Amino acid sequence: MSFIYFIIMVGILVFVHELGHFLVAKAVDVKVLRFSVGIGPRVLGFVRGETEYVLCALPLGGYVQMLGGDFSDLEALPDEEDMSRALMAKPVWQRSLVVLAGPLFNLVLPVLIYFIVGLGQTTAAPAIVGEVFVDSPAARAGLQSGDVLTAINDEPVKYWHDLLDSVRDAYDQDLKIDFTRDGKARSVTLRPEKKTSTDFLGLNVQTYGQVGIHSGTYGPTLAVTDPESVAAKAGLRSGDRVVTVNGAHVERFDQLEA
Repeated sequence: MSFIYFIIMVGILVFVHELGHFLVAKAVDVKVLRFSVGIGPRVLGFVRGETEYVLCALPLGGYVQMLGGDFSDLEALPDEEDMSRALMAKPVWQRSLVVLAGPLFNLVLPVLIYFIVGLGQTTAAPAIVGEVFVDSPAARAGLQSGDVLTAINDEPVKYWHDLLDSVRDAYDQDLKIDFTRDGKARSVTLRPEKKTSTDFLGLNVQTYGQVGIHSGTYGPTLAVTDPESVAAKAGLRSGDRVVTVNGAHVERFDQLEA
């Protein structure tokens, strides 16, 4: 399967690359003779307008054949109209755009994929307590694994990064944290510990607050957010701590994933 995925990935990259050359060539009125994707035996092809479109057996290469792609080809052009539409007869800036369009389209492709994927369901970690550090502000305040955080200083929180944003700059002030446990609303007040760290060069010192909890996705404590998931239907709930999987002891979430 990995080889098939590789072929598909390369095929898409080749198609997008050649499509860049093709579209920009059309935009600057260069006559395109052939748009070919793939190598090896020809599988299918058709002619539309002045361009032949070809698909070959293996999508590991491709090319866009343009009129007058080399200076030596200009001498063989039959008439003035063809001469005006030859690639090498175009100004340098237009030729440069045609050449650069292929790699530029390949650079734009992952950005588009990133945003398209980002439009789907979020995968951000929910604001559910997974681990509570011993003798931390959270432990002293009574927070426990499985607590679902709902608000900090009366500001609603939904995802783990909401919690991080609220705690980071609050090392010198008290925070009121609202949460639910076993379906009941509760609240505690705590003050984050002041922490400092430096960058890898040891130059810039950063100061931030820390309350001593980890997301449910870091340790083997579960955060079950989909009631229709296999885990939920099996009876697992947020706050459950996994001890073994098929008899194998687990201590970290990556072991559970494996």
